[in-house]
Amino acid sequence: CHHSVPTDYPEEFHPTIQVCVPLDDARYRVIRRSETGRELVHDLDARDVLVIPTGQPHAIMWQGPAGIVSLQLAEAFVEEALDISRLVLPDTFTVRDPFISAAALQLRAALQSEGGISPAFAEALAIAIAYRVGVGAAEAHIRVMERVQRFAAHQLSRIDRYIDERLDQPITIGELAALVALTRWHFMRRLQASAGC
Repeated sequence: CHHSVPTDYPEEFHPTIQVCVPLDDARYRVIRRSETGRELVHDLDARDVLVIPTGQPHAIMWQGPAGIVSLQLAEAFVEEALDISRLVLPDTFTVRDPFISAAALQLRAALQSEGGISPAFAEALAIAIAYRVGVGAAEAHIRVMERVQRFAAHQLSRIDRYIDERLDQPITIGELAALVALTRWHFMRRLQASAGC
């Protein structure tokens, strides 16, 4: 999370998927090259969440002061969140997703609070954002499940026992998901269906 004054960032690329969530009244321009080498310019604002695939050269010009939450997500992390074997992000794209914007605000608030952010909360937000980014990129290829199966009583008991035995330690969503042999995303969905949170 950072605050940017009006600035031109030179062309760069990242070894991960970059998710740039502008906050406040951000206005920015993204300059990138198409596969044919043609320069493409996109004027965006605070509603436009920018998703840049791994290795995609781009430059960003912040046209006014803006708060920014920037996440660097490994492709494998997004694939796990979507429960797919291979993610294909052929080019930079934007999504207008109020959930991602709200999650970024929560992340910024938690990072700026006195107590900081708990690893489990950060992980949960990252998984949810990764899922929404993946859905935005490949909506037609995502399996949508209308009804989410609840945990069986013995599974909930195992999760509760694990947490009770480790109250003095950080616990991650990944650890809890492994207890019941699920991906983190499926664990979160089934926990929501089972416990309402």
